[in-house]
Amino acid sequence: MAYSERAQEVRRCKATRRDGQPCQAWAIWGAELCSGHTYKKKGKATGYRRNRRTNAPPCKCIAYAWPHRPGAGVCNWPDLPVWKCTTPAGTHRPLRLR
Repeated sequence: MAYSERAQEVRRCKATRRDGQPCQAWAIWGAELCSGHTYKKKGKATGYRRNRRTNAPPCKCIAYAWPHRPGAGVCNWPDLPVWKCTTPAGTHRPLRLR
């Protein structure tokens, strides 16, 4: 996913690292800090987030006729989209694999 410059400013973690540099991680949705600066780490990471869905709130802008991930496809979150997809909601290509 390629975020715009403004979206990157909104999504970046606002904390600083121990060496004084700004943190480069993405912030948790609905918060200003990343998971490393929010939660206390207990031991080594075990990949517990690998199969979890995102906590991103669905975007309901006019880019698509259905709720979608912010900044996905033609959605230009947090700005207004430049183009609007005309595919009606509830349709998808035939023989779609899940």
